[in-house]
Amino acid sequence: MNKALMDASYALARQHYRSAVEAAYSSLDSQFAGAGFDEIHHAAQRGMALHVAALGYARRVWAGNLAFEKAQDILRTQFDDFPVETCDRAFSDAYAETR
Repeated sequence: MNKALMDASYALARQHYRSAVEAAYSSLDSQFAGAGFDEIHHAAQRGMALHVAALGYARRVWAGNLAFEKAQDILRTQFDDFPVETCDRAFSDAYAETR
């Protein structure tokens, strides 16, 4: 494996992830201006974390290492600050994207 390529891919992924969090923050700030910095920042971070976690669980389901329903339950527990419907949608979207 090309170590320089892998290192560069990590650096780019991290940079784009940070940019995505900043973009999510900006969008949320314009929609929920009265919420305040801390609440909006937390929501942006948690939304990104939910998406990444959902992708990871979906990959495990497709690999046959985790049952679909168990993955949903884990995601709902891990992200209990989100509505159940949002967790289910995140997992369903990730499941469809990883096929």
